[in-house]
Amino acid sequence: MKGLNINYLEITAMRECIDDVKSEYYNQVINNNEVDKIDWQSIRKMYFADIYYEQGVIVDQNIKSN
Repeated sequence: MKGLNINYLEITAMRECIDDVKSEYYNQVINNNEVDKIDWQSIRKMYFADIYYEQGVIVDQNIKSN
């Protein structure tokens, strides 16, 4: 959209959404090569999901607070 100025995440092959509730990265969209250790068993691959993740909005809901 012309004139739209919002932050965005580029979807790459390393971009994953962590859906393992036991992970410290649960409910976050991360690059798996930028974390110290992989502690999850379940993810959603964003890059290989064809049209499903073509566009998306991240809403700060269910975010763990430190």
